[in-house]
Amino acid sequence: MSDVEVDGASVSGSDEPLSLSSSSSSASTSSDPESTKPDQPSAPPPAPPKDARARPRALFHRARLLLARLLSRLPALSSRAVTALRLRLRLLLARLDAFLVRLDRTVSTPPGIDAVLLTLNYVLVLLHSSLAPTSSLLAGASAPPSRPLPRALLRLLAPRGEEGATKAAAATTKAAAEAAKAAADLIADVRIFARLWGLLPVYAWGRATLAGHGHDAVTRRLALAQVAACAAFQALENAAYLAQHGVVSARRWTAAAAPEWTEDRAQLWLWLWSSRFWAVHVALELVRLAREWALRRAEKRRLAAAPAPVAGAGEARKAAGDGDDDDGAAAALAADAAALDEKARRESWASADKKWWADLVLNLAYAPLTVHWGLEEGLVSEAVVGLLGTVAGLVSVREKWEEAG
Repeated sequence: MSDVEVDGASVSGSDEPLSLSSSSSSASTSSDPESTKPDQPSAPPPAPPKDARARPRALFHRARLLLARLLSRLPALSSRAVTALRLRLRLLLARLDAFLVRLDRTVSTPPGIDAVLLTLNYVLVLLHSSLAPTSSLLAGASAPPSRPLPRALLRLLAPRGEEGATKAAAATTKAAAEAAKAAADLIADVRIFARLWGLLPVYAWGRATLAGHGHDAVTRRLALAQVAACAAFQALENAAYLAQHGVVSARRWTAAAAPEWTEDRAQLWLWLWSSRFWAVHVALELVRLAREWALRRAEKRRLAAAPAPVAGAGEARKAAGDGDDDDGAAAALAADAAALDEKARRESWASADKKWWADLVLNLAYAPLTVHWGLEEGLVSEAVVGLLGTVAGLVSVREKWEEAG
């Protein structure tokens, strides 16, 4: 059949008749707006209401007005901020300068630098006691830690996963522990070297104790016993330190008592007995502090029972007419002087009480350490040694810091 034009569309001829259903179907498809062909443009979206478009514009306008107000006030705010910043910076620099000057005065004396090194030494010992077990646990040298590492820490140390993070943490912790141990040993060596001349102040202490006659008899005997203990401690420590560095032989010190000892065993004997004499000194110091506390309590009770003079009492009597003659004026001056002496005495007691408590804390911290070093197997762990030594160091630094002020 030949092609026939139907409503402007070309329909090819075929053996099958043209059905009305198909033509009606195509007509319905062309009339349905939802079944538009892909090449035809889609209908534009409905326009938003006027209120929805006006609200963002209003918010933008308000934000622009607020920004304009802030910019208009910015010069005044900036000038005040700069002035306040300059004042704070000057105050900070002044405080830093005062701190550095006082620190210089503190470390300029042998006791001051020894107190600072003492504190730093035991802080490093405490740090090593915390890091060494942690590195062993992380490396798998002993039982694994009871709690796994947090995931945030794992990602920070090694993004590869928990195993890689544990190895990286173990290596870092081990290096830090070794560095802390090396620094602590170096500081301890420097402090012992600085005490090689320690017998000279011990001699001066003993000489002053023997020359003093106004002290309590019990306190004087305790001081003499402390001088003897410190002299023995310092001599044995010097011998052990020099023998450790190969300057002298430790076997010469112990040949009479134990000729079969090796050099290492002889050095250990010197270290142990030097620490034991130090323990004797600490024990005697605690007894001395107890005696001093008892004497001060008795003195305070005696003065509390007596009537306390009042400052200005002499001037009040003179104004009332009781001090017209020279004797009255002298009595008034004596009363005022007594009142000032009482005030000075109370201030002196307050300072003495503060020092007494500091000495008590210092020696209570040293007591277990001296026993620990005086025993061949030791007494406490490294962590306890670091903690007690840090307490003793902070007390010493505080005392020297106040003296430098």
